[in-house]
Amino acid sequence: MEEIKRTAADGYSPLTLAFIGDGVYDLLVRDYLVRKANRPVGELNKIKVSLVNCESQAAFAKDLMPCLSEREQAVYKRGRNAAPKSASKHGTLADYHSATGLEALGSPDFLQKISCIKMLKYYFKLSSFMLYYYLY
Repeated sequence: MEEIKRTAADGYSPLTLAFIGDGVYDLLVRDYLVRKANRPVGELNKIKVSLVNCESQAAFAKDLMPCLSEREQAVYKRGRNAAPKSASKHGTLADYHSATGLEALGSPDFLQKISCIKMLKYYFKLSSFMLYYYLY
């Protein structure tokens, strides 16, 4: 088995990584929607909220797991296993933990080193039906 090298992100708590990743993830989704679906801001926000929530992120994380390297899975699990101070009002605790793990993967340190672009392309393929539903 290959030795896992430490990165700068290893020095941060998993919830800090998820905090950063949440913002990055939100921005990438917003950018994607504006490029693909130039609509009034209210409509764009409605679509964004349907994609950036713990339930859809948990479903995405489940589908993504087979594509992650051992290192990426370790980061995901650090985020998933963290003990957040709050929980989602609209999802299960399990979904919230899974979404936190996914967001931990979105920290800038990992965006440079792992296949996050591939990850987001995969996510948007999964979300294309939902996006089509809102747009047409």
